[in-house]
Amino acid sequence: MRSIITRVARLLHSPRASFSLFALLMVGTAAVALAPRATGGSGHMPTPLPVPQPVPVSNQDASGVTFTGVFSQTKLVQGGNGVVYLDLRIKAPTAAAAVAPQASDFIVVLDRSGSMAADNRLPYAKEAIRALLSRLHAEDRFALVTFDTTAAVHTALTPVTNQAREQIMRQVNLLRPGASTNLSDGLLQAQALLQAPVGERRRKVLLLSDGEANAGIVAPRELAKIAASFTQQQAVLSTIGMGLGFNETLMASLADYGMGHYGYLEHLEKLGDILQHDIHNTRQVFASASSLEITLGDGVTVTDVGGYPLDTTTQPGTVRVATGQLLGGAQKQFTVTFAMPTHHLGALALGPITLHYTTAQGQAHLALPREHLQLAVLESTRRDEAVASVDQGLLQKLWATNNLGRMQKEVSEWLRAGNKVKAEEAVQEYRQALQAAETATGVALDSTGVADKLSQIEADVKDAFAGPAAAQPEKRNRAAKSQHREAIKGQRAQ
Repeated sequence: MRSIITRVARLLHSPRASFSLFALLMVGTAAVALAPRATGGSGHMPTPLPVPQPVPVSNQDASGVTFTGVFSQTKLVQGGNGVVYLDLRIKAPTAAAAVAPQASDFIVVLDRSGSMAADNRLPYAKEAIRALLSRLHAEDRFALVTFDTTAAVHTALTPVTNQAREQIMRQVNLLRPGASTNLSDGLLQAQALLQAPVGERRRKVLLLSDGEANAGIVAPRELAKIAASFTQQQAVLSTIGMGLGFNETLMASLADYGMGHYGYLEHLEKLGDILQHDIHNTRQVFASASSLEITLGDGVTVTDVGGYPLDTTTQPGTVRVATGQLLGGAQKQFTVTFAMPTHHLGALALGPITLHYTTAQGQAHLALPREHLQLAVLESTRRDEAVASVDQGLLQKLWATNNLGRMQKEVSEWLRAGNKVKAEEAVQEYRQALQAAETATGVALDSTGVADKLSQIEADVKDAFAGPAAAQPEKRNRAAKSQHREAIKGQRAQ
C-alpha cells in the first residue's frame, strides 16, 4: 500500500500527471468493472444498462460560425479521477476575402544575427522575401524590420507599387549578417508600425529567426506579452524557426500568443513556399483572433486545451485560452482536458463555454448551450453504465492525437535537456497509460496505429543519443524539434 501511495504522489507532481494518474486509477476501475459480481449467488455479470452515447452540442450565430463540442463520456464513477475530454470544433464560414480580397499589411521581422551566415540562411530568407513581394499588389502594404544587436526599420508600411517593390528589393539585397539576437527589439519595432488605424486591412507579422533571444528582453513571459499585444492592433503574429539553433518552445509560444502559426524549417529551400502560404491564409482570414472562456463549476479544473497557453489569473474560476485566427471555410479542432470532482453523486454541471472572436465588424461571442453541458456521477455499483457512456471512436482519436501530442511535447523537452532516461520513461509511461485505458474501457486504443507511433518515437530517442558524442547534440536538437512539431499537429487540426 505504501508503494502505491508513493506512486500516486509522484504522478501528481509529474508533467504527465493527468493521463498517468488516469491510467493508475483506471486499472482499479477495470478490476471492479470487469470482475464477476454476485447476483443471487450466480457470480455472473449483470446485463449492462443501455446508456446513450455522448452527442455533439452545437451552436451557430448569425454570421455562420459554428461552435461544437462533444464529451468523451457522460457518466463518471464516484471516487474516480474524473478525467473527461471535451472535443471542440470551430467552423468559420467562407471569408468575404475569398470573393473580394481585402488589402493586406505584411511586416517581415527578419533575424540578421551572425548565425544567419551559416548554411546560406540569409540568402534563402532574402530570396523568400523577394518572392513574397512579387505576389503582393499595389493595394497591399509591406514593411521590413531586421534585428541583430538592435533592430532597424528598413521600410515602413509602404504600398507595393512597382517602383516601391524595386526599392524594397534593393534594400533586401544589401542585408548582411550582424551580431547578437535582439528578438524583442524587432517585435517592438514592428508593433510601433501598427499604431495607425487599421481600417478594413488584414494585418500579418512574420517573425523569421534562427537563434535564441540573447539581447534585449529575453524572458519568455515578457516576450509573450509583446506577442499578445499585436492582437490589440488587429494583427496576427506568426513565427518561422530556421535551422536548428532557435528555441522551438519559445517560437511556438510566441505564435500562440500572437494568434498566428508556428513553422520550422531546418533547410530553407521551401521558405518561399511557406511565405506564399501565409499570403494565401491572410487573404482567407475570417476572424483575426479567437479565444475561449471556460467558466469552471465547483471543483472543476482544466489541465490542457490543445496545448495552447492557459490564462487562469484574469478572473477567478475562469480559464481563458487564445486560440488564434479563424480562416474562412476552415475548421479548427482541439481538446479540452477536464478534471471533474467525483465526491458527490448526481448531476455535474459545467459553467458556460464561450467562443470570442474578432472580425472587421468588431467583437462577437458564441456559447455552447449550457443546459447540454451536463455530466453525472454514479455510485460504484453502476460502474458499467459509466463505461458504456464512453464515446469509443472519440477516445481512440484522442489517445492517437491529443494525448500522444502531450507526451511528445514532454519527450521534446527531455531531448532538448539531453536526458535520455526521462525521455524513454515518458514513452513507457504513456504506453502503460494506454494499456490501462484499454483495460478499463474495452476500447482498442492501439487500433489507430498508436503502438507503431510509440515504437518510432522510442527509436528516434535511441538514435538521438547514439553515435559519436560530438554529433549527438545536433541529433538531439533535430529530434526535439521534430517531436515538438508533431506534438502541435497532434493536438490541433485546422
